[in-house]
Amino acid sequence: MKNTGAMLLAVFAVCFLISCKHEPIASTREISYRNDILPIVRSSCQHSGCHDPNDPNREFAIDSIVSDIVDEYVEPGNPEGSDLYKRITETDPNDIMPQPPYPPLTENQIRIINLWITQGAKDN
Repeated sequence: MKNTGAMLLAVFAVCFLISCKHEPIASTREISYRNDILPIVRSSCQHSGCHDPNDPNREFAIDSIVSDIVDEYVEPGNPEGSDLYKRITETDPNDIMPQPPYPPLTENQIRIINLWITQGAKDN
């Protein structure tokens, strides 16, 4: 009798775990480039020697990211296929953006950029 109860409990637990679905957390609101993304990149990437609009040696200025960079560094709808997303999630200190000594983006900042790219990387 004791084994039957334990067996039923185990079967119930397995059925319960199988029935659970953990959907990825997604925003129902549209991520705004101007309100959500630009403040992140301005505060994290707009450093002297990096993407400062006043630095003549920069590869590109942060303020031009949507018009000049999305076509080359972002695959709208596909964060994992986007060079921008790969660089901010990179673990190699030689390849991660922002480069040390600047701190990496927070998990929340990365999530917002992921959602922006997933939503089509719109200039809104």
